[in-house]
Amino acid sequence: MRRVLVGAATVLTVAACGQGPTTAGTRVQPVVTGRASPSLSGTPVDSGDPLLTRRLCSEAAIATAAATSDFHAQLAVLERAAAKGDQDGLVAAAEAINGRLTALAVTLAAMAQRSVTTSVKKLLSDAARALADISSPGYPGTTSDIATMLGDFVTGFAQACSRAAHEAGLAPRDRR
Repeated sequence: MRRVLVGAATVLTVAACGQGPTTAGTRVQPVVTGRASPSLSGTPVDSGDPLLTRRLCSEAAIATAAATSDFHAQLAVLERAAAKGDQDGLVAAAEAINGRLTALAVTLAAMAQRSVTTSVKKLLSDAARALADISSPGYPGTTSDIATMLGDFVTGFAQACSRAAHEAGLAPRDRR
């Protein structure tokens, strides 16, 4: 029964709220390599501003963790609405989920346009594309896939933030 409800919730989320940006079925997984882009001389170059990278990375991590928490809370609302046969409640929860993930995609895409290090820029861009894909009407995944992907992004941003702080020459106690 729960699987049916979760499947119905996914279909309703996509059907009722699929106005977000699309990426034509592209599945993107976060990859954090910690390697900078090579220069022509063979020496690694990562031209982003390390302090801005650290700040935006932290903001992305916080926003992604909050969106993940909201996603789980709205799934619970959606399941309660489904159990009661409350169509309006289903649509409202689905719209809340889609709106939050779409907004996060837009925010992360804007952050990726800033002067951040290459590895963080890639993570921001990949996460934004994946979230846009989740918000698209044709997204084939499940709520479990979405939860896993959000968790991967939270972990990826935490790792990237740690690396960014290190690259900026900030010891753990120096972080603000």
